[in-house]
Amino acid sequence: MKKLLLYLFTLVLTTATVFAQAPQKFSYQAVVRNANNTLVANSSVGVRVSVLQGNASGTAVYAETHIATTNTNGLFTLEVGAGTMQTGSFLNVEWMNGPYFLKSEIDPDGGTNYSITSTQQLLSVPYALYANEAANGFSGNYNDLTNQPQIPTVPTNVSAFTNDANYITAADIPAQTQGTTVGDLLYWNGTAWVVVPAGQQGQQLVMDNGTPTWQTMEGNTLYYIRFEPNGGTGNMNVQFFPQNVAQVVSSNTFVRSGYAFTGWNTAADGSGTSYSMNDVITLSGNITLYAQWITRVRVNVPAPCGQVGNNGQTVGE
Repeated sequence: MKKLLLYLFTLVLTTATVFAQAPQKFSYQAVVRNANNTLVANSSVGVRVSVLQGNASGTAVYAETHIATTNTNGLFTLEVGAGTMQTGSFLNVEWMNGPYFLKSEIDPDGGTNYSITSTQQLLSVPYALYANEAANGFSGNYNDLTNQPQIPTVPTNVSAFTNDANYITAADIPAQTQGTTVGDLLYWNGTAWVVVPAGQQGQQLVMDNGTPTWQTMEGNTLYYIRFEPNGGTGNMNVQFFPQNVAQVVSSNTFVRSGYAFTGWNTAADGSGTSYSMNDVITLSGNITLYAQWITRVRVNVPAPCGQVGNNGQTVGE
């Protein structure tokens, strides 16, 4: 049999950009010459390509066949991964588990009687296929991960927090000072909230070395008038009277439909002491004044004689 020589062996990986899908194949070229160093030109040749794992004599994890045609220079080109599959699957080659070697066998008569053999290690270029595989290893969806980290359920509101949720414990929440009587106040002493108990009638709140304190001011006692609507509606502020100081009683701002305001009285039924809005008084104690009301009366006055009434008739004739 005429002896043929495989003269040239090259590998070319068809590459893609980082963001594109890498093609699952790469180019292979070879020049075929006979024993006389004559090119086998413009001829069909049979080619079997195998991917060997580990070494040049390793196990074939993939093999395929081609019918290639040489050009005038005896060169043929084919794409590994696009031939007729014989062994394994090109898509399932685990390129990260190299090294890998490429074995080519050629039948110059175009059949499967392969008489020319060459083996060459695959270098870094074909492993771009593995880079493509790694780039697509995670879809970006948390649910596609294996061994997912355990994320505790987060309560949706404060009332759902409990000590065993490891968010807030009782030690993390300082005890809040609270009053016990209506009128108690809180003030900040620089490190904590402190209760100021409610004071007595007529006392004033003063600062004593930075501490608010209720005190009775001799000769400067405050008295007040509290106003009640007594069937009316609205609100009026308390009127304060310093001791021994005369003031005009506040004007009424209460309203009552169908009634007219007549003055103030210390009793709701009017049986106590009466005051008008213009009275000037001096208090010796705190009092409450109740609004006094009278019903408004509608009076129908007849038209004078000889004048025309609302119905157009003459009145008084």
